[in-house]
Amino acid sequence: MIAHVSGTLLSKDLDRVEVMTSGGVAYELAIPLGVYESLPRAGETVSLHTHLVVKEDGWLLFGFANAFEKRVFQRVLNAPNVDPKVKDPGNWPAELSCRPPRCIWRSFFYGASTTGGFRSTASSPSIHAR
Repeated sequence: MIAHVSGTLLSKDLDRVEVMTSGGVAYELAIPLGVYESLPRAGETVSLHTHLVVKEDGWLLFGFANAFEKRVFQRVLNAPNVDPKVKDPGNWPAELSCRPPRCIWRSFFYGASTTGGFRSTASSPSIHAR
């Protein structure tokens, strides 16, 4: 598992970054919009917490600004009552990546209702696609 990537930021886009490590290996990571907003300029040092999703059609490496964001992502992926469309990170709607992790965490675990496909009750938290 790749838990953390640090190195020189080669390029950044709204949903992806490329990071060159000191060992000469470049990683492409999918990122939420909130991470993009906190990134330094290309050529500067960056450090991201990562989660690797292995699927039958490929591997996806996701980057997060901190461990909390990574844990929220992992909880959503492993939750039992999550609609399969939402569980597939490749299908996540754009507004989900824009949502602050604390809002996602609160809505999922404490029953608060939000837009963007999250619905939860205290007895049975669940997430559904729109």
